[in-house]
Amino acid sequence: VLHPRYKLAYFRQENWPTKWVNTAREIIHEYWDEHYAPLIEDDGSKRTARACTLDPDDSDDDSFSDVDNFGRNMTDDVLNAYLDAPTSDDDPIAYWTSRLDLPGSKVTARGALAKMGLEFTSAPAASVDVERLFSHGGLQVTKRRHNLSFTTLRCLMVLRSWFLMDLVPIEEVVKFFREKWLRYGGKRDDSNDEVELLDEN
Repeated sequence: VLHPRYKLAYFRQENWPTKWVNTAREIIHEYWDEHYAPLIEDDGSKRTARACTLDPDDSDDDSFSDVDNFGRNMTDDVLNAYLDAPTSDDDPIAYWTSRLDLPGSKVTARGALAKMGLEFTSAPAASVDVERLFSHGGLQVTKRRHNLSFTTLRCLMVLRSWFLMDLVPIEEVVKFFREKWLRYGGKRDDSNDEVELLDEN
């Protein structure tokens, strides 16, 4: 969304359902409102559409911009203006860098959006974690376990990630399965506290 070549137009071109496109827009607005809009130091009474314009070369003088935009939330308008503007083939890093506020100056709405765009578009792409996730998911589905539901498979993968991050209390899990084993015909060897399965024969 923050790549000037794609924005929301890419989703529409790929025939995403309108609800999905709207959700993508809502997500970017929520992230903007939570993390970047609070950085703005402009005086709200001076936050006009012309001050928030995304084009640094725009020198048109509009003496009535304050009147036209009285009472509007310009912190949202700068994001909407970006999303509604036509896409461009500009390099995303150069695009957002040219819109940053000058060092030492107050953070404007345009500058905050530029910071957001720069942080998103400069994030290095890495597929290692994703590849490992797909690989692990493929190992869960075997010829003897090929009828797993999506919910079960997802729970298995989430549980594995929790184990890797030490978020699961191992002792409680072992205790749970030992008790379950006993309920279904297992017996406990008190000498070494091991659980053995009864021979059904």
